[in-house]
Formats: sequence, C-alpha cells, structure tokens
Amino acid sequence: MIHIEKPGMLTTIQDIGRQGFQQYGVIVSGAMDTLALQTANILVGNAQDEAVLEVTMGGLRFKTDDDCVVAMTGAAIQGTINGRDPLQSYRPVALKAGDTVQLGPLLSGCRNYIAFRGGIDVPAIMNSKSTYLRAGIGGYEGRALKKGDALTVYKHTAQQVKWQAELPHYAKKNWTVHVTAGPEWAQFTAESQQQFLTTRYNITAAADRMGYRLKGTPLQRVSAEELLSDAVLFGTIQVSNDAQPTVLLADRQTTGGYPRIAQVIASDLHVFAQMKPGDSIQFECVTLTESYALLTEQTQYLRKLAQAVRLQQL
Repeated sequence: MIHIEKPGMLTTIQDIGRQGFQQYGVIVSGAMDTLALQTANILVGNAQDEAVLEVTMGGLRFKTDDDCVVAMTGAAIQGTINGRDPLQSYRPVALKAGDTVQLGPLLSGCRNYIAFRGGIDVPAIMNSKSTYLRAGIGGYEGRALKKGDALTVYKHTAQQVKWQAELPHYAKKNWTVHVTAGPEWAQFTAESQQQFLTTRYNITAAADRMGYRLKGTPLQRVSAEELLSDAVLFGTIQVSNDAQPTVLLADRQTTGGYPRIAQVIASDLHVFAQMKPGDSIQFECVTLTESYALLTEQTQYLRKLAQAVRLQQL
C-alpha cells in the first residue's frame, strides 16, 4: 500500500487517456505530459501506458508499507526519501518498507510523474484508469488524492538498476513551440497570421488541465461569421471572441465552435504540461513532414530507452 500523507496542490492518477469514446462525448483526459509518463513507466519496467501519479506543483508526500520500485520524471524538483536522501529523477529507485517520499519545491517546470513497478491497482473505466475530475470518474474514486488515501500497488521485486534517462530541458521561462496551420488559418488576416508567429504570448492564471488561456497581440479574422462546432484535439489552438488564443489540453472538450488557428505538433505537447502561469511562449510554424520527423525522433528516444532497460534485466 502507498499511504498519502500530503497530497500537494493537485495529485491524480493518470494514464494515456480514455481513447475511442469521443464520438459519445467522453473526453480523453489522461496525462498532461505523456512523454514523462511513458519514460517513468519504461524506467520501472511497466507498459508505457500504465497509470501513474501526476503531481502538479509538488508538495506530495507518501509512505510505502512494503518494498517497491519507483521512478519520477517531469519537472525538476527537490525530492527526498525519509527527509535526508535525495530522490533522483529519471532513474528507477528502490524503496524499502516504511520509506517516506517527499516532493519539495519546484526548481523548474510544473508537473511530475511517479510510476510504480507493476502499476497502481484501481478500476479501469472505459479502458482507462485516468481521473476526469469534472465528471468524477476514473482514478481513485474519480477525484484528486487527499490525506489518508491508500493506494494498492502491484507487488514486484525491488531491484535497483543503474540507469539514467535523458533529462529534459524544462529550466526556462520563455518557450518556443512548433505548430502546424489549423483548419481556419486562412480565416485570419495576413497581419494576424504574422503576429501569431512573431510575438510572444503570456500564460494567464486561467490555466488548468482543460486548457491554457494566453494573452498577447489580438488576432483578427477576415470575417466574423459563426462556425459550426467541429472536432478539437490535444494542442488545438482556438481563438475566442476576445481575439486571444487558448491552447486545449488533456481535459479538453470533444468539439469546439471557435476558429482553430493552429495545432501544436505531437512531439511538443509535453512542453505545455510543464508551463505555468507567468511563462511566455512563441509559436513557430513547421510543415507536416517536419512534424513527423520530430515525432519519429521522440519515438526513437523511447524505444532506445526501453531497449536499454530491458538489457539490464529490470
């Protein structure tokens, strides 16, 4: 059992999401930073889509009553075991019965992911263990974790492995994210198209798992005609009636009626999970061919990491 002594600002159980149900109006949800989730699972020998703890802005403290292996990825953070030993990120760590893990202040980024070898034993709702807070489904009783909760972790041998994954570069306040032109790109004026790609936008306080509201140069359309609601994706950038963009994220709705000026490419989606209010962002447009190449590079990183871990017989 894993006993939650302090939940932090927001800690939920997430996997890669509730795939295949958007046609029924069920959102995908899942981890905000799927790259960090997959990396953590690989490091402890799990399937890449296994459920983990998603910790927002640190503060989590838990105690284990048996030996287990964990891996923490995502934001750079000061973590400790029993208040003295550092909890190293991006590598498997063997915990002993009675150990207490504490996540302290963030150094950079926003979210951490903690995988347990064997996975977390909670029911799968529509083929996913992910927590969707607004609907109260999935995860642990459909809610964020709180003090006193106890999670069952499948028991596995606590074997330590000397492997260190590549650390991401989250230590910055100003970000550049790659996008492709959205379905309604041509509905914006040439000046607004240029401004969208050359000016910086700030992430406002209206930022959660559903989406990040941005503030910057207003974006003007050629006409103000109403649009029919259409599909939206993780990373779809809509422009609302106040002419400001919103980046839709893990808990996004299934459809939207605002013009979609751009789409964040798949390999850059994890970057948004590590942003927080006050950070700024600039967009850079790439071709579909370039976006496929970047996604292939990320996929190869995960494949090589999995191969390296298997060779050490984790």
